[in-house]
Amino acid sequence: MLDDVGGAIQDVQGLITIEGHTDNLPVGFSLRFRSNWDLSAARSGAVADYMLTKYSFANGLMVSGLADTKPLMSNDTSEGRSRNRRIEVVIDGSF
Repeated sequence: MLDDVGGAIQDVQGLITIEGHTDNLPVGFSLRFRSNWDLSAARSGAVADYMLTKYSFANGLMVSGLADTKPLMSNDTSEGRSRNRRIEVVIDGSF
């Protein structure tokens, strides 16, 4: 899937932001991720790292970790939480 997206957006002249999102459940004890903010930023950074190893982007990539601040669905169900754990690629063509 990442290769499909990378190939489709590599010639875009606008600003490309890779956004990481989480559900609202606190992360378990971890030495790597202290919060959903850390987790969402790490996820988006991993996607950007992968894409930059395979593709060239005229304006580079911006990475953003948004934690649980922009849910698609309610976090009251496992389905909703699953949908809220995602990566979004946002293209700003006005750049």
